[in-house]
Amino acid sequence: MTVLLAAVGAIAIAAAIAAAVSGHRRSRQLAVERTLVEQLRAQLGSETRARAALQEQATAASDRASTAVERAAAAEQRADDADTRATEAEQRADDAEARAADAEARAADAERRAGEAAEHAAVAERRAGHDGARTTGAGAATGSGSVRPEQSPAHLAPHDPRTHAAASQTSQAQEQALWHLERIRLEREWREIAGPSAPLPVPWDGTVGAALAVELELIREIIGTPSRLEIGAGHGVADPIAATSTARIAGELFRCLARTGEELVVTMVGPSEVRVAVAVEPGAGIPDIEALDRLARAAGGTVEVSAGDEGLQALVKIPAASD
Repeated sequence: MTVLLAAVGAIAIAAAIAAAVSGHRRSRQLAVERTLVEQLRAQLGSETRARAALQEQATAASDRASTAVERAAAAEQRADDADTRATEAEQRADDAEARAADAEARAADAERRAGEAAEHAAVAERRAGHDGARTTGAGAATGSGSVRPEQSPAHLAPHDPRTHAAASQTSQAQEQALWHLERIRLEREWREIAGPSAPLPVPWDGTVGAALAVELELIREIIGTPSRLEIGAGHGVADPIAATSTARIAGELFRCLARTGEELVVTMVGPSEVRVAVAVEPGAGIPDIEALDRLARAAGGTVEVSAGDEGLQALVKIPAASD
């Protein structure tokens, strides 16, 4: 009996020891499993953060790509606009060249006509000289062979309409040549600024107003003073002498006033009458126009400049030959 009890006790002790060993093993296994779970969780968190970082990078890359696409589209639009402007500029250049060619053709035609007029005038002068010589010879052949003072050829010869017409034609050709030379001067000065093939900045209609408009554009480019030109109801085509005198004297006056004023306001009152208003700094004096006044008086006209509350007021008036 004692042996049996001892065997049972030994079995119980062995079972307890086995249970203890088994529990220890399970505890170690659970610890290992918990460690593995923690490691998996840490790895999962790292991968999650990596995916989030990759997502952010992908979003940033997408934004940069969108921005690049927008910039490319804007660059293409600017390129298209530049192409359009270049095409328009080329078209304007072609138009300007065409206008310049037309202007040169007109100038050449005008020069040709002026040359023909000069030739006609020379022929008329020679014809008038021959007629005068024949009249003088005829007067010398009459009477006692000597001519008394009161019987000079001019006194004896009747009035010859052909001589008068030839002299008038010569005078008109010379006057037209002077006015044409004024246009040639304006064209030359404008081309020195705008280019050798540039046409006049305003249409040329043969009036003093057209010449003054070109002069004001020259002043704007050279001196920098802005201007306005107003054409009155009395504006028209002056005779060539009055037109040339008015254009040259007024042009020189504009340049004097442009150096002291802020803006020129020019009004064409008549074919050869010009008024100018210019705002100046307080206390600014009147420019010296003595030389211009002498020229205007020699042509039967006047140049006046006065100071007022609103600036300087000027007048250029050159009467026509028939006035």
